Amino acid sequence: MEQETDADFVPENVLKILVATDIHLGYCERHPVRGDDSFHTFEEILLLAKRHQVDMVLLGGDLFHENKPSRSCLVRTMRILRDYCFGEKPVLFDFLSEPAEVFDSPYPVNFLDAYHSVSLPIFTIHGNHDDPVGGSGEQFSALDILQMANLINYFGKVKDAQSIELRPLLIKKGVTKLALYGLGNIRDERLYATWHDEGKVTWLRPQDAELSEWFNFFVFHQNRGQKGGSNIYFEDLFPSFLDLVIWGHEHECKIELQGPNPCITQPGSSIATSLIEGEAVPKHVAILEIFREQFKWKPIRLKTVRPFVMKHIRLDEEKSLENANKDQVEEFLVKYVDRLLADVEADFYRALQDLDDDIPIDPRLKQPLVRVRVEYSNHQATVNPQRFGQHFVGKIANSSEILKFQRRSNRNKKTTGRSGSLELLDHKPDTSEELSVLGLIQQMLDPKSSLHILPVADLNSALEQFVFKSETSAIPDFVESYLTKVKKVVLSKNDLVTELNEEEIKAVCRQLLEDKDFETKEAEKNEPEQKPSLEKSVSNNNSASFVRMFLDDSEEDENIAEHEKTNSRKQSAAAKKTTLSNIKKSRPTNTKRTREKALKDVLSQEEGAATYNSSTRKNNSSTNTRKSSRIASLVQGSERASKYDFDESGEDSE
Repeated sequence: MEQETDADFVPENVLKILVATDIHLGYCERHPVRGDDSFHTFEEILLLAKRHQVDMVLLGGDLFHENKPSRSCLVRTMRILRDYCFGEKPVLFDFLSEPAEVFDSPYPVNFLDAYHSVSLPIFTIHGNHDDPVGGSGEQFSALDILQMANLINYFGKVKDAQSIELRPLLIKKGVTKLALYGLGNIRDERLYATWHDEGKVTWLRPQDAELSEWFNFFVFHQNRGQKGGSNIYFEDLFPSFLDLVIWGHEHECKIELQGPNPCITQPGSSIATSLIEGEAVPKHVAILEIFREQFKWKPIRLKTVRPFVMKHIRLDEEKSLENANKDQVEEFLVKYVDRLLADVEADFYRALQDLDDDIPIDPRLKQPLVRVRVEYSNHQATVNPQRFGQHFVGKIANSSEILKFQRRSNRNKKTTGRSGSLELLDHKPDTSEELSVLGLIQQMLDPKSSLHILPVADLNSALEQFVFKSETSAIPDFVESYLTKVKKVVLSKNDLVTELNEEEIKAVCRQLLEDKDFETKEAEKNEPEQKPSLEKSVSNNNSASFVRMFLDDSEEDENIAEHEKTNSRKQSAAAKKTTLSNIKKSRPTNTKRTREKALKDVLSQEEGAATYNSSTRKNNSSTNTRKSSRIASLVQGSERASKYDFDESGEDSE
């Protein structure tokens, strides 16, 4: 910044922002030693924001460690936010954007709410840990709860990952104008396909004749660099008008600015969530000062982070361990870890002397995290890591995970040089190297016999929500929504729907998987034509298996609803059940006319049952809705009449 040469360089024109990423509140919250670590560090971050008198706090995703944080975690988080963000101090910048356009909320930015007094506004995107999940309807994140409580401002939420529109938050303080873009975490493969392959990421610029006066700032939360053999590389996709990019998700702290056009910084996490080398780097946040198109970046080291030391030793290089037994190896390792503890304790007390009095320090921070990778050969003895950890209970926070043994394999790999050979390490991967659900699915599915209807990538996303985010309805909602899409495409083929067999329908599904715009093209092509009639939907004995599934499902729904109806309605339902059973039994030999008549009888009986008694129908609205919407989805040529209860919100959901 040109402080002396510009007369406008005064505090009223300088926008100050504290930047942090990957807080992971609630990590190890039940651990007797590490349970409070994430909350203590979050308090330090907000205390730094108050001390440096910043205008706002910007978080780069993963505020929470769990997608559905516990009640205790939510309450503690809300208490911290109330203590540090509410007050009488006025907010000194103007918010120029329309809240409804940039937030997934009908309410204004929190510091403009007349019923709350917010002195420190926080703006955040979601990460891969606290991303929005839900069924076929609207999806929500734990961040939505905090936003509805007026504690944070949550932006960067994308409803359609296949067509992304990035609309900035427009902020002005004096002569300084900021366009803040944000994009919450999206599965890497999906985002790269949308951004790189399809070019469907749109950046909206401020409607200003002097665009050069705006400082353009982007925060997002994705993997950085090529990982797992993939060719996904986001750094080359950033538009040239961006001035600064804040990269979340990566936990290794690379706080220094890298490269121009745009400058990229990776603040890293504020807490170690895995015992790897990247987490051992000191943790930082930063103060960003913006004046017009210039900025100043000031990293600040966090002091309430639990110390973490990581070492790597080779037993065959220790002469004292030649022909050593298990007890001798254990004694050597105990002394080695004791020396590490002495060094870490000295560094801890040295850091305490530099601490300010108002930063609370948990005495349990004296217990550091320690990871020692021990490389051994086949003839050398090893020790049990759990038993070894008993020596350091009360001294090391992760006492049961101190040692990580790596065996040297006898297999040699020849090199092109004269050195002869290189010995490979045969070791188990760290937790950071665990296979993803997608990797497991790809290993289990044979490429020659892959799924014909469901896309593997979307199935993986549903499985991840079910396994890691406790979203119990993720898989059935995904299957139902995708089958609805397939049905619409198949039934839109007016002249072919009566002739399609299972193989032809599989071909349509393969086209859907290969061409994402196939459904739109088919809908546009058939829009002026008449929709398929009831006769075309059910007249062929070789109709699709999923069509028969919906017929059978409506029969099962009737069996469930039958026990809840009155005696007169039981009789009607029993007749309907008999009719459907006859359809099912006689499917191989019945004629087209017989099947049409049978289904018409079902529909007429359904009409009588639905209009028999309005109060009874209300009591059974859930069953009737499922049954009616399934039958109505087959009869797309019929108009939706009042005799059916339709679930409008869930029929075409993605």
